Amino acid sequence: AKDENNFKPIEIKVLNRLSVDKFVEVTTSMPMSLNRDLKLSERDIVLLSRSSDPLGNEQEPHCLARVDRTTRKKDTIEVTMRVSRDINPAFLQCLFPNGKIHGVKIADMTTTQREFAALSSLEYYDLCSEVLEAKPSPIQKYGDEKISQMTAKYSLNKGQAQAILSANDNDGFTLIQG
Repeated sequence: AKDENNFKPIEIKVLNRLSVDKFVEVTTSMPMSLNRDLKLSERDIVLLSRSSDPLGNEQEPHCLARVDRTTRKKDTIEVTMRVSRDINPAFLQCLFPNGKIHGVKIADMTTTQREFAALSSLEYYDLCSEVLEAKPSPIQKYGDEKISQMTAKYSLNKGQAQAILSANDNDGFTLIQG
């Protein structure tokens, strides 16, 4: 994600910080116009740094943070992030009210968290063994007339129509990609 990153670093104003369990919760503020570039939302991973170029200047103190919540105000957006308490003490000193730090979005964790939840609950599904064994279903054969009806009815191409017909007739589960 760091290598593919195309987000611009922005300056962030620290409003306050508090200790929550094993984390430091940092509330920050930035103009709404800057967030249009960064597009921060809950579950994003952000690289915070003292440097104005967080990805380029590795010598400056920095840390990763997870966006916990965002609150839109009139012309600003307040972003609450959680960072580990075990961060560099030099960077922790930057996290004081009215302090300035810089941040760049690294990744969105929404998909990863959904995948984790699905895998964690897999043992409770009826089809657990089918998923884990990953045996493909037999390929179904359909006549041109049946495929044509499906294609016309739902405005599909031939491959999409075959996939839908197969999924409908298949026992177990079907993954259709695309």
